[in-house]
Parts: sequence; structure tokens; C-alpha cells
Amino acid sequence: MRPLTLRQRSFKADEISYLDRKSIQLDRMLLKLFELLRFDGRPVVRARRKVIDIDSLVALMQANPERFPGFNDYPEVARAWLKSNLLEIMRRGRTGQETVVGPRPFHLNAFKLINPKAAQDYGASTQVWAMLYHADPTLLERLKEFFGKGLDTTSDQYDGTTVLDIETLAVLSLCDQVPVYTATTRVPEPVRPLCLRQGRLLSDDLRRLLAYEDVVPRHVLAGYVRTVIGLHLSLYMLRLLRLLPDWVSVAERNAPASACNVDEGPTHNEGVCPFDAEIVVDLTDDRTSPSAALAGASAAEHFDRIPGYVRAVVLINRLKEFAAVQTAASKRAPARTAQDLLAILQQPPSEMDGFFAARIADVLTLDRDEEEDPAVLAVLQMEDLSPLQQYVELVCMQVMKVERKRVVDLLDSLTQKNRSGGLLRQSAGARSQRWFALGSGLLETLIQIAVIERDPDGAVRSRNLLLDEFEEWLRTRYGLVIYAPAHRDVPPEEQEGWRLNELALRQRLHQIGFFIDLSDAYNSQTLRPRYQVCTSA
Repeated sequence: MRPLTLRQRSFKADEISYLDRKSIQLDRMLLKLFELLRFDGRPVVRARRKVIDIDSLVALMQANPERFPGFNDYPEVARAWLKSNLLEIMRRGRTGQETVVGPRPFHLNAFKLINPKAAQDYGASTQVWAMLYHADPTLLERLKEFFGKGLDTTSDQYDGTTVLDIETLAVLSLCDQVPVYTATTRVPEPVRPLCLRQGRLLSDDLRRLLAYEDVVPRHVLAGYVRTVIGLHLSLYMLRLLRLLPDWVSVAERNAPASACNVDEGPTHNEGVCPFDAEIVVDLTDDRTSPSAALAGASAAEHFDRIPGYVRAVVLINRLKEFAAVQTAASKRAPARTAQDLLAILQQPPSEMDGFFAARIADVLTLDRDEEEDPAVLAVLQMEDLSPLQQYVELVCMQVMKVERKRVVDLLDSLTQKNRSGGLLRQSAGARSQRWFALGSGLLETLIQIAVIERDPDGAVRSRNLLLDEFEEWLRTRYGLVIYAPAHRDVPPEEQEGWRLNELALRQRLHQIGFFIDLSDAYNSQTLRPRYQVCTSA
């Protein structure tokens, strides 16, 4: 079998997800999201093409002494402040290799100072934009207002009166000296996500977090926003691992689709998505604990779905090739969504078998002196497979190992593996087992969301929350399971692991200051808000 061409092994498809199979940095995702928010999705035209480095930023500070008083006399202090507090730097500490990515995401206009090549977010911001655009478009303007505080949008500069923290003010003062323009081209509507549930949950979480705008420091609240977006992107990818293979299987069998009523209402409709699944999370921080073993088994179950997802994506991309040829021949309308492509699979045109039989011939070895791989011959001899399915299997034989690793890398980055705000852990060694775990930063963010109550009219207030209510809220809202015996029967050998996990949750809550344990009575074990919030609609 011949090596596949770039077109034959193409994988990324916006119809499925804007996310590319790369390691994604969430700070860069926020910077790129700011760019989309600032001009309502329209592309940016940069007047300045020069690569931004620390020297050029120090020069901007010295050129504007009224905004940066005293730094003319102390350029090394300016340099140190930029490096330690204001900038994200790639290959930090490596002499001659350091590259400025851009400012830390303190303000909406921070995107003006990024180096585009270094600040790649591989589609993460576009995916967030699409999720919110289709789930809650008014929230986009709300985020724009929060992150753009102090910005006069008419002049695209600081308004001179709004009180900001010193880091945000410094970033905004630098950005004011770098003009950018928006293109006048019409903005295409982003592709609708395959499942709206995650977007609606993300929207609700962000609205609850924004209720803290007047009581939580901006940089802390921005960190909460970044953490919760990372959580929902990772949960969305885990959902796609189940959803896409199911859709492909249904289309191949021409069977009824899995029932889902998420699209029937305006809310996130907790508990109704057929692709919800449990994610057992460890709270013990002990890789050898029974709780970590349960979380490891849960992670293995999810990651084992990746090959099926890879095959489904490969199949849809091959259908995309066929649909493009059909459209060019004026035999069908353009296929714009994954559902359009799967409709071809459900009711294949008569010429589809011949099309993919020709594609199979393209990848087979033509040299008579070279024997074909027995695995390839075995696929070709499977009479129960259509030419499309045979072609997909042949492609998967060459791309599966690489694409599986890339999807794993994507999930590792979205779940912020081994970080405080993360959902995943892995001990040393590339082949060591992963397990789901709630990092302290993520746990704190989720508590800040959980203790906010939203009325149907939009009013929000903080509240005390019983511990068992919090655990049930995590399970029904995100699928995060801490104590399974509360909602299902578990084998006797698992009981100790679940008990230790719940005990570890209480200890962690004590450590971060949210837990009141007045007595052994369960209805006295309460989470209390760190900040009191009460706003009207």
C-alpha cells in the first residue's frame, strides 16, 4: 500500500470541531477569543508587522512617560516587570530562544500585542465562539463588556477614568500604542456544534461567574473563566468521542438516531443528553489509593473510545471528498454540516461505490514485484464492507497511531493535565496510566459556580449548599462522580475507594475554606460562599 498523500490522510474537519489535534494553551485561547469578541468575529488587520519582543515593549513604555512614569530611568526594571508579570513567554529562560507570545489575558485589547505565529490556539477560541454564538449569543456582548472594562471603543483606547488594577492598566496602556483595524468582510456564521448541551452549560457557568464582577479581583475572575472554558472544551471533546461514532454507526445501519431533546428548549436540560457519561474523579492526590484506581478505570474507558472517534472522523472526511465532487458536478447542494455528510452515508448515491473503488486503487501498490500487505488484502476480501468502509479501514491503517496520539495530546491540554486547574493526572512516564482528578483550582472554580443561584428572570444570589447537594450537582451537571453509592449500587470491593474519596473531598474543602462541618449530621455539612452576591435581573 502506498503512503497516503496529505489530502488522503486529512483529518481536521470544521464540520465536526474547530479544535485541531494539538496541545492547546488556554491563555492563548483567551487572547484569540478577545480578538473575536472585540470586532464581533470579523478578522483583524494589523498595521504593525514587526515581531513584538521585550525590547520593543520597553521602547513603547519609554515613549509614553505619562502612562509609565519613571521607567525611562530604569529600563531594566521595566524589562523585569514585563517578563515576570505581564507577558507569556515561550521557552522562558533559554538564552536566545525566548519568544514573546503576548500579554497575559488581563484585558480585551491584549490581543493587539500578540505575535500571531507564537499565539496559535489551534481553533480553541473559534470553538468557544461557536458554542456561545449558538447557545447564548447575548453572552458574547457581556464578556466583551467585562474584559473590555475601561476601553473607549470609539477611540479604541483607555477612557482615562475607569479604575483598573495596575497590571491591566499597564497592558491596556501598551495596547493603546498599537493600532489594529477590522476587516469589512461579512462574518460567516460559525458551524453549529454537534451538541448544544455543552455550550449551554458553559454559558450558564460564565453568567454565574460574571456575577462576581464587583467582588472578585479581575485577574482572579479571569482565571476562573479560563478554567471553566478549559473544562467545557474537554468535556465537549469527551462527548464527541461517544457522539460521533454513534452517529456514524446509525447512518451506516440506516437506523433511528439516538433520542436527544436538548435542542427543544433554551436551557441546558440537565440529564437528558444520550451522550452523557460518568467521569469518576479522584480527590485523594494519592496515585496508589483505591479512589485513584476507580478514576483510572474511568479515564481508560473514555480514552479507549479514541480509535472509534478517529475512524468516524476519517469516514466523514472521505464523505466530504465525495460530496465536493458531487457538488462540482451539480449533482447535489453543498454539504455544510456533519449531518449533511452523514445523510449521504444513510442514502448513498449509486455512483458512490465506484468513486471509492477508484480511491482504493489509488492507494494500492502497483509494482508487480512487491507483495501487498496481508492486512490490506484481508480488508479488501471483507465482502460485508462497502468500498467506502474498505477505503476508511485502509486509511486508518496508516493514520490511526498518529491521530490517536494527537487526540490524546489535545485532551491532555484541554484537561490541563497535572495542573491545579485540571481534570486529569498522569504520573511520570509517557505510558503510565491517566486518571481523572479534581485539581484544587478547578474545584474552587466549580464551588464558586455552585453557590450562585440563578432565578428564571436572571437575578443571581449566593447561597449555602449542602455537601451532598454539591456532589449531586457535580454529577448531574458535568458527569463528575465523587461518591457513586449515593446514586447507584457498587461492588463491595469498591466501597472503600468511594468512602476515601468523599473523605478526601471534605478535607480539600476545609483546606480551601469553603466547608462548615458543624456536626456529624450530614445536613449540617455545608459549603458556604466566599463572596456574598445578590443582583437583580
